[in-house]
Amino acid sequence: MYNKRIWLNEDGSHFTASMVCFDGKVKAGNEMLESAFIEITDCYHKIRLHVGDEYNYQNYINKIEKMVDELIAYKDYLKATKVSQST
Repeated sequence: MYNKRIWLNEDGSHFTASMVCFDGKVKAGNEMLESAFIEITDCYHKIRLHVGDEYNYQNYINKIEKMVDELIAYKDYLKATKVSQST
């Protein structure tokens, strides 16, 4: 089982952004079902990306890798175009 939550804002912030990564069993009615997901939330919005019904973990891993690649590219863009302008 894997279950980790991280807070995305600085300590002491009044904002509530977080990310949860989970792989394990969850209760659904009277059953315990396998579940794996990434959930990202901010003050008013939430997105959950999960393994599809076919439990194809390789496709799920491929989605995660694409997200990581794009997040890195976006972060680099912001650092180059926005942070450097504000200093």
